[in-house]
Amino acid sequence: MKNVWERNTFKWYYRKPWKLPRLLFKHIKYSWQRITKGYCDKDLWSIDSWFIKIIPDMLQQFKETRKGSPGCLGQVYVDDKGITCNDICHEEWDKILEEMIFLFREMDEDECQRENPYREEHEKTRNEFEEKNGSFEVEKYREFCKDKAFALFSKWFYYLWD
Repeated sequence: MKNVWERNTFKWYYRKPWKLPRLLFKHIKYSWQRITKGYCDKDLWSIDSWFIKIIPDMLQQFKETRKGSPGCLGQVYVDDKGITCNDICHEEWDKILEEMIFLFREMDEDECQRENPYREEHEKTRNEFEEKNGSFEVEKYREFCKDKAFALFSKWFYYLWD
């Protein structure tokens, strides 16, 4: 999620300082919206980017601070003292969460581990190329990550509580 008070936003207003009060008002409004609603008008400009930025961080914190794991994972057994145990469920849940975090991060064009070495050329000729040949492999990979991430997210959605 982008910082509402990002420095680059304000550097353009050094040349037009009379516009700065309006910009400050907007950013105060955005901050208030985030406090009261959890998102702001600025986030609505690109919901997909907002989602891709926030979900992996939320899942990471959830993984690090959670207290339990879904009981449907692992295998239940009774130990020597007659206590019911399920040690493996925590490891399995960690792996599922790690995979979701990885896949959501790979969906992000800025964080994706695969890079398009022809990015600049790609941006110039993208439409023409896609009409003739389809999309690049990186885009196919990111699409694959998106589909798999949402499938996992959907499957385990009701277990994302602690």
